[in-house]
Amino acid sequence: MREKDPVKTDRRMLFVFFAAAFGIPAFLSIFMGIGFGKGQDVSAFPMVWMFLPASAAMLSMLTAGPKRGGQGASEPNVLRQDSGADGALQDGPGPDCTAGASGGGTPALPKVFFLTFLGLTALMAVLAAAGVFLPGLPVMEVLNLLICISAPVCFLEMLCLKKERRRASGLLFSENAGKGLLCIALFIALYALICFLSVGVDILLGSAEAFSPNPYLWMYVSVLPVNLLLTYTAFFGEEYGWRHFLQPILQERFGKRRGVLLLGLLWGFWHLPLNLFYYSPQTGLQSFLVQIAGCVGMGVFFGWVYMKTRNIWAVTAIHFLNNNLGVTILGASPSGAVWSWSAVFLSILIYLAVYLPFLGTKEYQ
Repeated sequence: MREKDPVKTDRRMLFVFFAAAFGIPAFLSIFMGIGFGKGQDVSAFPMVWMFLPASAAMLSMLTAGPKRGGQGASEPNVLRQDSGADGALQDGPGPDCTAGASGGGTPALPKVFFLTFLGLTALMAVLAAAGVFLPGLPVMEVLNLLICISAPVCFLEMLCLKKERRRASGLLFSENAGKGLLCIALFIALYALICFLSVGVDILLGSAEAFSPNPYLWMYVSVLPVNLLLTYTAFFGEEYGWRHFLQPILQERFGKRRGVLLLGLLWGFWHLPLNLFYYSPQTGLQSFLVQIAGCVGMGVFFGWVYMKTRNIWAVTAIHFLNNNLGVTILGASPSGAVWSWSAVFLSILIYLAVYLPFLGTKEYQ
C-alpha cells in the first residue's frame, strides 16, 4: 500500500537522521572531552565519527521509512530524487528505485548489510567510550581489527544482493564507473593543485621547511590500494549518510546550490568536537573555521561527483584519498595542528577558490 502521508514520513526520517548523526557525536564528545582532559589518546573517537552518518541514514530508513519490497511500495518523495541524463533532479522513482522491483514495487532494503554496519558502529562507539575509563584497554588495536574484518564481510553481504537491490539502495559498484574514475583522477589533480598553492603560501609565510616530502613516500603509495580495500567502510560511513541520504533531501528543499552549501556547513559543524579535542586543541577556533571552509568547498565537489555519477563508491574513494594523500606525500599527522590566522585565511581562500567554481557546472543548474 502506498504511504498515506509521504511528507510526515520524510519528517520522521529526517528527525531520526539528525538525532543520530548529530546527537550521538554530541554524546560521545562528553567522553572524548573527559579523555582529553586526562591527557589520554582520543584518536579512537574520530574513527567512530566516520561511521555515524551512514549509520544514521540506515537507522532512519529502517525505523522511519516506508515499507519496501511489496506491490506499489515506494520511498518518500524527497528520497526518490534522481538525476537524468542532463544531471537534473527528476521527480518520481527514477531508475535507482524501480529496476527489477518485485511486483512493481521498490526492492527491499539490504537489512542484513544495514544491521551489520549498525552493529559495528555501536560496538566501536562503546569501545571508544569504555577506553576513557579503562586506559589499559587496547581500543585502537581492536577498532582497527574490527574495521579490517568488517570490510570483506560487508563487501560479501552487498555482493550477495541482487543488482536491483544494490541499485535501489545506492550501493551499485558499476554505476557510471567510467565517469567515477575520471572524477577520481580530477580530484587527484585538484589535490595536487591545492598542495602546490599551499607550498606557495607556506613560502610566503616563511615556513616552507614544514613541507618536506615523506621519506617513505613510495612505500605509502604502494599500500594505498590495500589500505582502501581494508578501510573503505569508514569513508563509506560518511559519504552514504551525507551524499546519498541527506544531499538529495536538502537539494530538493532548498535548490541544488543552496542545498549542497547547507550540507557543507552541517558537515563542518559536525566535526566541531574533533577540532577542539583532536585536530587542533591549541587553536580550535582556527581549525574549525578551516574545517567549515574545507567541508563547504569539498562538499561542492563531492556533491558534483555524486550528481554526475550516482556512484557512492567514487565519492568514497575520493574521500579516502583526501584523508590519506597528505599523510602519504608529507607524512603529516591529522592531530595536534597549530594554526596561525594568516594560514587560516589563506587556506580558506584556497579551498573556496579551487572548489566553488564547480557550482557553475551543468549539474548544479
